[in-house]
Amino acid sequence: MKITLNANITPDTINTFLEKQKSKTEKIKDFCKKNNIQELQYKDSELEFEYKHDFTKPKPKVETRVKGG
Repeated sequence: MKITLNANITPDTINTFLEKQKSKTEKIKDFCKKNNIQELQYKDSELEFEYKHDFTKPKPKVETRVKGG
């Protein structure tokens, strides 16, 4: 994620701004997951965000046990 601020701002303002950007990125992620989008690039005047998701399913772990007798 890349964010550009062209101003001198207070720490509280930074926190508010970052929460807003976090909300945007979560909406983008949710949209991509619901629509099975693997890659998406988003850019506006405040935020540049790249979403990537790998749809390959991980292999299940297989446990092998040796019977004692």
